[in-house]
Amino acid sequence: MPGFNYLLNASDFNVVLNALQGVTRVNVISSPNITVLDNRTAKLQVGDQVPIVRQSGQSAFAAGAPILNQIEMKDTGVILSVTPRVNKNGLVVLDINQEVSDVVKTTTSEINSPTIRQRRVATSVAVNDGHSLAIGGMVQEKAQITNESVPVLGDLPIVGPAFRNRIDGRVRTELIVFIRPKVIRGTVEADRIAEDFRQQFRAMMPIRPVPAPLPMAAMPIGPDGVLRRMID
Repeated sequence: MPGFNYLLNASDFNVVLNALQGVTRVNVISSPNITVLDNRTAKLQVGDQVPIVRQSGQSAFAAGAPILNQIEMKDTGVILSVTPRVNKNGLVVLDINQEVSDVVKTTTSEINSPTIRQRRVATSVAVNDGHSLAIGGMVQEKAQITNESVPVLGDLPIVGPAFRNRIDGRVRTELIVFIRPKVIRGTVEADRIAEDFRQQFRAMMPIRPVPAPLPMAAMPIGPDGVLRRMID
């Protein structure tokens, strides 16, 4: 899919996701909801902190001195930072910083430290209240080469190619960010939105069958007491 940056009038992202699902493979990385005050920054992070070697040193005055490493913790995963500014006409100006990163093995150097592979976008856009924004174009493409061969037979000079197989593949990934700002005016609207979230959580909860209570054991009939004789 080519990179795109569209402003959507529809408030439902399922229409766009279903259209993309028909031509490619779609994976929803995260679907958060954040509430923030006007002109304040909200940040969401879902991921891990990875130790990265920042600096290494060894004493030159003592033979066999240990190597000292300075470690820096790097945030990885899905990181979203948004600063909204709302005007009186309902137009929302968003300062967006979006990052999706993961950890891979370092193959470009001999440094014993992982490589952080990341895709990041930083932009400022203006969106009407309740409208949706789609930011795309962060495309990553990599080649994958896989060699398979039968032991011993695959190394023969003439008939070896008949026992070897090479697979050349290309993986192309595009990150698309959907954002829909919603201005909350007053406590009544805030309570309504909170109730909508409660209904969604109740719908996601599994329905567990409640077993019927066990029947109570019958009490043995004993001799009549004084109260029973009086009632009779």
